Amino acid sequence: MENKSEKSPHNPEQPRTDAPVRGPEDRYVVLLEEENNFLRGQVSVKDTQIEALLERDKETNTLIHRLQAMLAPLLVAPNHKEPIERGSPADETAG
Repeated sequence: MENKSEKSPHNPEQPRTDAPVRGPEDRYVVLLEEENNFLRGQVSVKDTQIEALLERDKETNTLIHRLQAMLAPLLVAPNHKEPIERGSPADETAG
């Protein structure tokens, strides 16, 4: 039996290299990996946008709280220190 690793003039076959052979499935795998990378980038951008929106929401809440604190004294019903002008049973008995 002849050793296959030896090259003979009668055997024109070359040893196979370990070059990657791409099948039709590999094309889809590459596309899916690219899509995943794109979507990961988008998620990162959205996370940054959400973080900025939450920060603005906190600032808005602080401003509203301060505005309510400033307006609270103005929104309280005034104390009635003067006697009520409408006729009441107490006024009729006093007169």
